[in-house]
Amino acid sequence: MRGRSVPSLGRSVLFLLIAGTGLAAGCAETTREEEVSRVLTVDGSFADLLDRHRLLIARKEAYERELDLKRLMADQAITQLRQDVAATELEIRRKQAKLSEGLEPEYSNLQTDLEATEHELKQRKLERSQVGRELARIQKMQNAPDAELAELRRDSRRLELEITGFTAHRELVKRKLKLLVL
Repeated sequence: MRGRSVPSLGRSVLFLLIAGTGLAAGCAETTREEEVSRVLTVDGSFADLLDRHRLLIARKEAYERELDLKRLMADQAITQLRQDVAATELEIRRKQAKLSEGLEPEYSNLQTDLEATEHELKQRKLERSQVGRELARIQKMQNAPDAELAELRRDSRRLELEITGFTAHRELVKRKLKLLVL
């Protein structure tokens, strides 16, 4: 019994009183205030413990409100950051489009050059084909004129050189176009 504020017998009576009130009130709910009132009539020193309990509950609720406020602030910051990123992304896309427009004339000129080169290449291949057929036809003749054969061979070599030059130029223009894609 040393160091105890309520003797063991008193505690037992207190327990039975509280338990009995709870059982007796089984059908009718008692409010917390009624329970506190009943306990305090039996043990007045319990008021200090209840006060500390109320203080702890109040602190806990304050911490919950603080956490809720932090969550709210974080959510608002995240929303703002998302909006900032979206706006920045839009602005960057506009700037990139402007950069592309800056090279458009040169790119267009290269496209035109490529189309013209491919057209000339096609024409030279067609000419070479015609010269090749004419050369084959003349070579089949018994009395083929040497001057005409020599001229057709020169035309064929010239066309081969032109085709090689146009092919190289076409590949160069294609590489340039590929390098200018943003």
